[in-house]
Amino acid sequence: MFVTAPMSHAQSPSHEQAITLSLLLDKMTRMTDAIQDLKNQIEELQIDRHKDQLPSRNLSVLEVQRDTCIQRHNETVDDFINRFFQIHNEIITTLKSRKTGIIPSRIQEEIYQKKAIEVFCRNIKPKIGSFLYSFELDTLNQAFSKAKIVEGGLQLRKLQMQCNKAFKKPRFQPKEGSYCNYCKKRGHEENDCRTKAHHQRRQ
Repeated sequence: MFVTAPMSHAQSPSHEQAITLSLLLDKMTRMTDAIQDLKNQIEELQIDRHKDQLPSRNLSVLEVQRDTCIQRHNETVDDFINRFFQIHNEIITTLKSRKTGIIPSRIQEEIYQKKAIEVFCRNIKPKIGSFLYSFELDTLNQAFSKAKIVEGGLQLRKLQMQCNKAFKKPRFQPKEGSYCNYCKKRGHEENDCRTKAHHQRRQ
């Protein structure tokens, strides 16, 4: 049976060495934790950077959609306003989701609203847009209201012209094969003879 000899004083670590090892282990643990925290911070920064870049790309796409949103031939102003406002609302929502840079978000919204008014007046039907340019429009809602009023006025004017055309007295059209026994001319009969009517008024 073998008996393990007790460790000599030279082989066992001294008190100072034990303290040094303990300090080294503590430093290594703290360094490991610091490295892990640094990795987590880097990942968070990458995620935030990705979030910042994503709205920017979406904002550019939405701006293109807004600039190319044109009123169709048979589309009413209300339908065009709904399409246009939906895109503009998405732009403002995306703008608010971004971190505020040098320009405050309120100022950015005002800039985008001015641009939206300009694009709306340009992309609406020319008959309506020409009237909108004569107004001083401060908000997009004002542009929408004026466009509806102008459309209503144009529709009323068109209806009045149709009514006037319907009730307009038809021009005299000569009858084919007719002959006037009074003035001896063709194209009308004696009952419709203007010469006879003129002579009768003079008598």
